[in-house]
Amino acid sequence: MTVDWSINIGHLVTIVFTLVGFAGGAFGLYFGMKGNINKLGYVIETQGGRIINVETEMRAMRDVLTEVAVQDQQIDHLAERLTGLRTSHEAFRAWAQERITKLENHGG
Repeated sequence: MTVDWSINIGHLVTIVFTLVGFAGGAFGLYFGMKGNINKLGYVIETQGGRIINVETEMRAMRDVLTEVAVQDQQIDHLAERLTGLRTSHEAFRAWAQERITKLENHGG
């Protein structure tokens, strides 16, 4: 068995085209990945802006909920005061009716 160590033009052309193919693939991969990374960066920037908008809206909703809670508390206090006034009014009315009845009985 003998090995033919001779190199012909076909071998050289094959080597050159293989190297060019690998180099083209490497450049294609590089530029393709670079484009995808740029797109990903844009998406991240866009999402960052959206996140800031959501945070702003959530702060606004927190402020509104705080105002509603304060108003709810104020309504509860007013309801308690109204109940107290009704109780006082009923007690005063009963007291006044009792006095009027006594005056009618003694005066009449």
